[in-house]
Amino acid sequence: VAENPERLLANLRRREASMREALPTLSALRKNSRGKRRGTGQDSGLGLFRSLADTSVQPMLIVNDNVEIEYVNAAWEDQFGYMLEEVRGENPRILQSGKTPRSVYERMWTTLKNEKMFQTDEIIDKRKDGTFFNLLTTILPVKHGGRMHYIQILDDITARKRVEELSKKILHTATSVPA
Repeated sequence: VAENPERLLANLRRREASMREALPTLSALRKNSRGKRRGTGQDSGLGLFRSLADTSVQPMLIVNDNVEIEYVNAAWEDQFGYMLEEVRGENPRILQSGKTPRSVYERMWTTLKNEKMFQTDEIIDKRKDGTFFNLLTTILPVKHGGRMHYIQILDDITARKRVEELSKKILHTATSVPA
Protein backbone atom coordinates (compact mmCIF):
# COMPACT_ATOMS: atom_id res chain seq x y z
CA VAL A 1 0.00 0.00 0.00
CA ALA A 2 1.42 3.36 -1.00
CA GLU A 3 1.93 5.74 1.93
CA ASN A 4 0.73 9.31 1.71
CA PRO A 5 3.89 11.34 0.86
CA GLU A 6 2.78 14.19 3.14
CA ARG A 7 2.56 11.80 6.11
CA LEU A 8 6.01 10.41 5.33
CA LEU A 9 7.41 13.93 5.23
CA ALA A 10 5.65 14.86 8.50
CA ASN A 11 7.09 11.74 10.18
CA LEU A 12 10.55 12.58 8.91
CA ARG A 13 10.29 16.16 10.18
CA ARG A 14 9.08 14.94 13.58
CA ARG A 15 11.98 12.49 13.83
CA GLU A 16 14.43 15.18 12.80
CA ALA A 17 13.03 17.54 15.46
CA SER A 18 13.31 14.79 18.08
CA MET A 19 16.90 14.09 17.12
CA ARG A 20 17.77 17.81 17.18
CA GLU A 21 16.15 18.03 20.62
CA ALA A 22 18.10 14.99 21.85
CA LEU A 23 21.53 15.93 20.44
CA PRO A 24 22.53 18.42 23.18
CA THR A 25 21.37 15.99 25.86
CA LEU A 26 23.18 13.06 24.28
CA SER A 27 26.34 15.15 23.91
CA ALA A 28 26.11 16.24 27.56
CA LEU A 29 25.54 12.66 28.69
CA ARG A 30 28.55 11.50 26.73
CA LYS A 31 30.71 14.31 28.13
CA ASN A 32 29.54 13.78 31.73
CA SER A 33 29.66 9.99 31.61
CA ARG A 34 33.45 9.79 31.64
CA GLY A 35 34.59 8.83 35.11
CA LYS A 36 31.06 8.90 36.58
CA ARG A 37 28.85 6.04 37.61
CA ARG A 38 25.59 5.47 35.76
CA GLY A 39 22.73 7.64 36.90
CA THR A 40 24.87 10.48 38.25
CA GLY A 41 25.03 12.56 35.06
CA GLN A 42 22.85 15.44 33.96
CA ASP A 43 19.08 15.20 33.74
CA SER A 44 18.50 13.90 30.23
CA GLY A 45 14.86 14.91 29.72
CA LEU A 46 12.52 12.69 27.76
CA GLY A 47 14.37 13.52 24.54
CA LEU A 48 16.53 10.43 24.91
CA PHE A 49 13.48 8.18 25.38
CA ARG A 50 11.83 9.76 22.34
CA SER A 51 14.95 9.24 20.25
CA LEU A 52 15.10 5.61 21.28
CA ALA A 53 11.41 5.14 20.52
CA ASP A 54 11.85 6.69 17.09
CA THR A 55 14.58 4.22 16.17
CA SER A 56 12.35 1.25 17.07
CA VAL A 57 10.29 -0.61 14.49
CA GLN A 58 7.97 -1.69 17.31
CA PRO A 59 5.10 0.55 18.38
CA MET A 60 6.07 2.46 21.55
CA LEU A 61 4.13 4.74 23.85
CA ILE A 62 5.37 6.86 26.78
CA VAL A 63 3.01 8.00 29.54
CA ASN A 64 3.69 10.12 32.62
CA ASP A 65 2.81 9.42 36.25
CA ASN A 66 -0.65 10.92 35.66
CA VAL A 67 -1.13 8.21 33.01
CA GLU A 68 -1.27 10.79 30.22
CA ILE A 69 0.25 9.99 26.85
CA GLU A 70 3.36 12.09 26.31
CA TYR A 71 4.78 10.45 23.21
CA VAL A 72 4.16 7.76 20.60
CA ASN A 73 6.47 6.74 17.77
CA ALA A 74 5.61 6.44 14.07
CA ALA A 75 5.17 2.65 14.35
CA TRP A 76 2.56 3.23 17.09
CA GLU A 77 0.77 5.78 14.89
CA ASP A 78 0.70 3.25 12.04
CA GLN A 79 -0.61 0.48 14.34
CA PHE A 80 -3.38 2.49 16.02
CA GLY A 81 -4.24 5.01 13.28
CA TYR A 82 -3.90 8.04 15.58
CA MET A 83 -1.34 10.80 15.28
CA LEU A 84 0.58 11.96 18.37
CA GLU A 85 -1.27 15.29 18.32
CA GLU A 86 -4.59 13.43 18.68
CA VAL A 87 -3.59 11.40 21.74
CA ARG A 88 -1.08 13.60 23.61
CA GLY A 89 -2.45 14.22 27.12
CA GLU A 90 -5.03 11.43 26.80
CA ASN A 91 -5.22 8.35 29.01
CA PRO A 92 -4.35 5.14 27.08
CA ARG A 93 -7.74 3.89 28.27
CA ILE A 94 -9.13 5.44 25.05
CA LEU A 95 -7.65 2.40 23.26
CA GLN A 96 -9.43 -0.22 25.34
CA SER A 97 -11.72 -2.59 23.50
CA GLY A 98 -13.69 -3.76 26.52
CA LYS A 99 -12.57 -7.31 25.72
CA THR A 100 -9.56 -7.47 28.08
CA PRO A 101 -10.38 -9.01 31.47
CA ARG A 102 -10.29 -6.46 34.32
CA SER A 103 -7.96 -8.79 36.22
CA VAL A 104 -5.25 -8.15 33.61
CA TYR A 105 -5.31 -4.42 34.35
CA GLU A 106 -5.33 -5.08 38.09
CA ARG A 107 -2.23 -7.31 37.75
CA MET A 108 -0.62 -4.69 35.53
CA TRP A 109 -1.04 -1.83 38.02
CA THR A 110 0.00 -3.97 40.99
CA THR A 111 3.21 -4.87 39.14
CA LEU A 112 3.91 -1.33 37.93
CA LYS A 113 3.27 0.21 41.37
CA ASN A 114 6.01 -2.13 42.64
CA GLU A 115 8.26 -0.63 39.92
CA LYS A 116 8.56 -3.94 38.08
CA MET A 117 8.25 -4.65 34.36
CA PHE A 118 4.86 -5.98 33.26
CA GLN A 119 4.27 -8.19 30.23
CA THR A 120 1.14 -9.92 28.96
CA ASP A 121 -0.39 -11.27 25.77
CA GLU A 122 -3.95 -10.93 27.10
CA ILE A 123 -4.67 -7.34 26.05
CA ILE A 124 -7.04 -6.63 23.20
CA ASP A 125 -7.02 -2.99 22.09
CA LYS A 126 -8.98 -1.00 19.53
CA ARG A 127 -7.60 1.00 16.61
CA LYS A 128 -8.97 4.37 15.57
CA ASP A 129 -10.98 2.63 12.83
CA GLY A 130 -12.68 0.44 15.47
CA THR A 131 -10.94 -2.85 14.66
CA PHE A 132 -9.67 -4.98 17.53
CA PHE A 133 -6.26 -6.61 17.79
CA ASN A 134 -4.31 -8.69 20.29
CA LEU A 135 -1.15 -7.32 21.82
CA LEU A 136 1.94 -8.63 23.44
CA THR A 137 2.61 -5.64 25.64
CA THR A 138 5.66 -4.90 27.73
CA ILE A 139 5.56 -1.92 30.09
CA LEU A 140 8.68 -0.60 31.78
CA PRO A 141 8.38 1.78 34.74
CA VAL A 142 11.15 4.38 34.57
CA LYS A 143 11.84 7.02 37.23
CA HIS A 144 13.07 10.22 35.66
CA GLY A 145 13.40 13.69 37.10
CA GLY A 146 11.60 12.62 40.28
CA ARG A 147 8.60 11.38 38.28
CA MET A 148 7.56 7.95 37.11
CA HIS A 149 7.09 7.31 33.40
CA TYR A 150 5.84 4.15 31.75
CA ILE A 151 7.27 3.01 28.45
CA GLN A 152 5.08 0.54 26.59
CA ILE A 153 6.46 -1.62 23.79
CA LEU A 154 3.90 -3.48 21.68
CA ASP A 155 3.72 -6.39 19.28
CA ASP A 156 0.57 -7.16 17.27
CA ILE A 157 -0.03 -10.87 17.90
CA THR A 158 -3.52 -11.09 16.41
CA ALA A 159 -2.51 -13.75 13.86
CA ARG A 160 -0.80 -15.85 16.55
CA LYS A 161 -3.88 -15.65 18.80
CA ARG A 162 -6.14 -16.73 15.93
CA VAL A 163 -3.93 -19.77 15.28
CA GLU A 164 -4.00 -20.63 19.02
CA GLU A 165 -7.81 -20.39 19.11
CA LEU A 166 -8.15 -22.50 15.97
CA SER A 167 -5.76 -25.11 17.42
CA LYS A 168 -7.82 -25.28 20.62
CA LYS A 169 -11.01 -25.79 18.62
CA ILE A 170 -9.44 -28.51 16.49
CA LEU A 171 -8.01 -30.24 19.57
CA HIS A 172 -11.35 -29.99 21.37
CA THR A 173 -13.20 -31.38 18.34
CA ALA A 174 -10.68 -34.22 17.93
CA THR A 175 -10.93 -35.23 21.60
CA SER A 176 -14.73 -35.01 21.76
CA VAL A 177 -15.46 -37.11 18.66
CA PRO A 178 -16.66 -40.61 19.66
CA ALA A 179 -14.43 -43.46 18.47
